[in-house]
Amino acid sequence: MLVLSGIVVFAAVPLAFMFLLFAVDAPAAAVVIFAAVNVFIFKAAFSLSALWKAASSVDSALASSDITKARELTAYHLVSRNTAELDERELSAAVIESVAENFTDSVISPWFYFLIGGPAAAAVYRFVNTCDSMIGYHDERYEWFGKFAARLDDVLNFIPARLAGFLIVCAAALSRGVSGKRSLSVMLDERRVTASPNAGWTMSAAAGALGVKLVKKGCYSIDGGTELPVQGDIAVALVKTASSLAAVFVAAVIILCSGMFI
Repeated sequence: MLVLSGIVVFAAVPLAFMFLLFAVDAPAAAVVIFAAVNVFIFKAAFSLSALWKAASSVDSALASSDITKARELTAYHLVSRNTAELDERELSAAVIESVAENFTDSVISPWFYFLIGGPAAAAVYRFVNTCDSMIGYHDERYEWFGKFAARLDDVLNFIPARLAGFLIVCAAALSRGVSGKRSLSVMLDERRVTASPNAGWTMSAAAGALGVKLVKKGCYSIDGGTELPVQGDIAVALVKTASSLAAVFVAAVIILCSGMFI
């Protein structure tokens, strides 16, 4: 009921606005307002700079040998696991995993749903994803309360996660110092090692591109290389390039679709 009622609330406003706009002979000013509202909802549904800043802050803390701060920043911004005993390499791995996984959640999925369903679909996706991040945990309190949100989030991310993985592969092929060929090979070999049906695609693509091993103790090991990453390996630049490729595609689709209605 929590998730379904939220879906109704977050879909209702943009859908009602669209209905009112197209049910009447709307003046040009209303069309401009509609476009502005679309832009606002679209931007509210995704986050680029916050993800990059969070990862970069951990990288900076590691560069200055402040591992205590790096642990705090990683736990606060990026992962839910206990970081108190993680060393530099394990922290770097955790950040890469989070950046790669959140490339789907924070960027590609909102853009994907905006393209296929407009602002209502983007808002609904963001609500479901937020429910998953808040209550989708395997613990005594949330195991069943959050299960519906977690499973629905898996379903909604199914296609975007795979698109995101291939975007990271393409970004690696276009970037210096990383390997697109290895990224593709590792992604295809290691994509199923995580409990999540989606997270493994982007994490393994990033691990292969960087040539590093990503390990979450007791959960999975992604063998993109033989060693855990070190400070400086954090995949911000790689994900920025992948985001740029996706942005070009999204902009092209929006322009083409806009031309159909002019």
